[in-house]
Amino acid sequence: MFVDAVITQCVVDVLYRRWRAPQEVRRRLRPYGLVLKSGVWYFVAAGKNRIATYRVTQVLTRC
Repeated sequence: MFVDAVITQCVVDVLYRRWRAPQEVRRRLRPYGLVLKSGVWYFVAAGKNRIATYRVTQVLTRC
């Protein structure tokens, strides 16, 4: 899912579980890439006015 989004540069809508004050939030993201750090995959994307990383295992579903 994320590889295709990065390659095609298409916007994705996801339901994501935040790590801080755990709660589920919807995000519309413009993909930049994928990063592997210490065995954990992260999705790098632009959201609301900033670029952020999203842990792939915390993405609950693609909306």
